[in-house]
Amino acid sequence: MELVAISVAIASKLRSQQTKRNRAISNFESRSKIKSYIGSVVLKNTPSEFIYHFRVSHEVFEILLMSLPPRNKSIRGRPLLDNSFCLILTLWMLANEKETYRQTGERFGISESTAFRVFKSTISSISNLEEKYIVWPRGLAAQRNINGFHNLRKVPFPGAFCVVDCSHIRINGSLSDNSYLNRNHYHSVIIQGICDFEGKFINVFVGYPGSSHDAAVWVNSPVHKKLIQNHYEIIPPNCFILGDSAYPLSEFLMKPYRDNGHLELHQKKFNTILSSSRVVIEQAFGGLKGRFRRLKGIETLCVEAVSETVIAACIIHNMCSDQDLGVDNLTDDSFFNLEEDEDNISSQITRSSDVLTLRESIAKSL
Repeated sequence: MELVAISVAIASKLRSQQTKRNRAISNFESRSKIKSYIGSVVLKNTPSEFIYHFRVSHEVFEILLMSLPPRNKSIRGRPLLDNSFCLILTLWMLANEKETYRQTGERFGISESTAFRVFKSTISSISNLEEKYIVWPRGLAAQRNINGFHNLRKVPFPGAFCVVDCSHIRINGSLSDNSYLNRNHYHSVIIQGICDFEGKFINVFVGYPGSSHDAAVWVNSPVHKKLIQNHYEIIPPNCFILGDSAYPLSEFLMKPYRDNGHLELHQKKFNTILSSSRVVIEQAFGGLKGRFRRLKGIETLCVEAVSETVIAACIIHNMCSDQDLGVDNLTDDSFFNLEEDEDNISSQITRSSDVLTLRESIAKSL
């Protein structure tokens, strides 16, 4: 008798679960979607409309499409989605800060879960192109970069080779966890970017908690460790990376004098000239976040997902720079108000008198 009762209860539970599943499927199928969005809308976009909606030109889109590996695996037995469809969906999500997977799925005629998997897999494929598109300049490229900084301003900073800075990517976070809570009182992951005179990223380091200081991110980054071993292998002689006041002064990194109200005239001039060249990295971050507004806030707790998304966005940013696709109308001006406050953390790293003398000699020569 008990066995019969148990069997009836199990059967009833299974019927209930099947009913809920059928109802969910019914609700999904009845949910309004845009049929053939790409064919009926995207393919009819003018070049300027395509850039406005997807933040890249047709030329960059085609280059990126050819760079992606073929998709040879369907999602849970469903029809295989081609790379063109997946790339357009991914660019749409990158370009829109508040677009949810449900909204994107309805726009492209797929389920919410499929939209998530398509975005995740495509971002992963793009981020794998890092070694091809985020490249440290060497040889002739290094000389071109030095010449570029020299011609960038009327009074150039002598020996400027590249510029470094950090920016914050907002993420979800618990109020009980302060490790990712930054000084602006929101949770974030830090991206450290180094760019050339054109604003192209030549090195990207992502993943440190928002509570970290720029100097701490810098000294723990792989590029800094290589510089410590032998900076002449990475930076030509008499050349420097330019950073703001948050970074430690060294034989390969120049930073402004601390403005304590008693700077001499040549020191103020040094700060002005250095900042005029260093602003390139702020413009690069402004263009990156203006082009791909999803970087203003990524709703996830997975740092790896944030890192892949940021690196993929930097790769596309560089491709657009190669094609001379400007970001005059896409720049995020809010970035320029997020510069790191000067404090004593960077001064905790030992500076030899030779480095201080070097900076002073450069300042007096300007």
